[in-house]
Amino acid sequence: MSTISTTTVYQRVVSYPRLFGTAQRFERFVFGVFGLLLGLVTWRHEMFHDELQAWLIARDSPTLSALFHNLRYEGHPALWHLLLYIPAHISGNPVSMQVLNYLLALAQGWLILSARRIQWYLLTLAAFSFFVFYGYGAVARNYMLAMLLLTAAARCFLSERPRRWMGIVLLVLAIQAHFFAIPIAAVIFFWLYCFPDAESLARPARLLRSGQFWVALALLLASLIAAYFTVRPPADIFTPAYTSGKESLAGYFLICEGRAWQAFFPIPGSYIPRDLLEVLVPRHHPSAVAALLSLAVFLFVAATLRTARARYFFLCAAFLDLVAFAATVHFPPVRHYGLIFASLVIALFIDTLPDSNSGQPGRSRSSWLPNQVRTLLLVCFLGIQTMAALVSAGLDVLRPYSEAKATSQWLQRSGLANNPMVIRPDYAGVGLIGYLQRPSAYYTTCRCFESFVVWNTQRDEEHVLDQEDLNRVRETSTLPTLVIMNAPLPDSTREGLRLHLIQSFDQRPIYPDERFFIYQEGSGQEGETPSGN
Repeated sequence: MSTISTTTVYQRVVSYPRLFGTAQRFERFVFGVFGLLLGLVTWRHEMFHDELQAWLIARDSPTLSALFHNLRYEGHPALWHLLLYIPAHISGNPVSMQVLNYLLALAQGWLILSARRIQWYLLTLAAFSFFVFYGYGAVARNYMLAMLLLTAAARCFLSERPRRWMGIVLLVLAIQAHFFAIPIAAVIFFWLYCFPDAESLARPARLLRSGQFWVALALLLASLIAAYFTVRPPADIFTPAYTSGKESLAGYFLICEGRAWQAFFPIPGSYIPRDLLEVLVPRHHPSAVAALLSLAVFLFVAATLRTARARYFFLCAAFLDLVAFAATVHFPPVRHYGLIFASLVIALFIDTLPDSNSGQPGRSRSSWLPNQVRTLLLVCFLGIQTMAALVSAGLDVLRPYSEAKATSQWLQRSGLANNPMVIRPDYAGVGLIGYLQRPSAYYTTCRCFESFVVWNTQRDEEHVLDQEDLNRVRETSTLPTLVIMNAPLPDSTREGLRLHLIQSFDQRPIYPDERFFIYQEGSGQEGETPSGN
């Protein structure tokens, strides 16, 4: 029996796209699969409150000035909400937001797959990675918009005929898309616009004499100032999740750095054993184990890059983003690290720039590892991302992300969609309001009628549902009042307020805070479903 050498297998893998005739046909085939699978996952994904919060802000802002006013507690620049403003005022159906995010994800997939200087298998794995395909591609938030603009700007600067002004415009927009895109935009501007090659880096005086440089810098600074006035928090902002720690900036940086391994191994904290959670994903204090783990991961990832220029770009972008995390959110969740992963994708683009001597992207003397070892490590990192994307997408197809959609559909079928509603907590109600396309509901957290959550200090998360809440809502309608909770009411509260459970759901949602229990005022029996007309 003949044997096949490793080199032969490698050559067959590398030449696989030739079966499609041309590289363009192979790109279109993979892009078609990407679009089809992403469309299926997006169609099955049930949005939760973080997604629908942005939609309701855009929907319930009658003017653009009102939109900027309503953004004051969000901590995000305005571009994503501005994109949602028109569809939200044309149709109240939040599916429009999913369609928009899907189109942005398709564009991001194409930007990756069309980078023909990179091996096809690396492009395929990068396109189907966790953040590109699922974390940002299926979950409709402003992260995909930021990733797309940063990637597109880099492609403009790195093309054979650089479109430098188009790249600057895209960086200006990226700053308006997400606060954590700002550090990466700064690194792109420095490495790809100001000093595109080693020669320019050695002659900074030429840059300072360029009028185009000062115009580009002025545009970016103007965008940065505009973003600052949008995200600048008011004095009464309510952010206990981001201010509960008592560490210094250096301490928060070590916490953020210790959690940074999740950029390449996106494992949610709920899947980590509880006794190891603070060790591997620190929140209260820095962890030496987590810090060393993240440092090792980042160095291994940097070692997969061929050139020093690509490594400098990746490490600078990651470092500045970690500083931004430490100065703001302190305890970044997995989703924030996706923009660091985007910087790796851009570094791969940089890695394929032709050598100054040969004009070809050959092997560089600055490579830390042999070529085959480098490629194997990179395939492993991207492969783990792809597996995480497929597992997460599969769970999303099989189980609901939130019960908000199922609850809203049941309320509509039961004729209860227009009944007055008391919802606790308020963030759980955002998904219901969005799917029901209601103008508002009564939130006990703020003791007010509202649609989106206003994150100010007037919120009282400790407030327990009482008779005064029900009396206020009862005055607005003759229909029976519904009380919707994300956890069962204690028997004493339920009996004291004369509430009976009429529906609950046991769908085991991926986001556990969005389970729903529906109660109604009256003396009905448990499990009885009223007409509600």
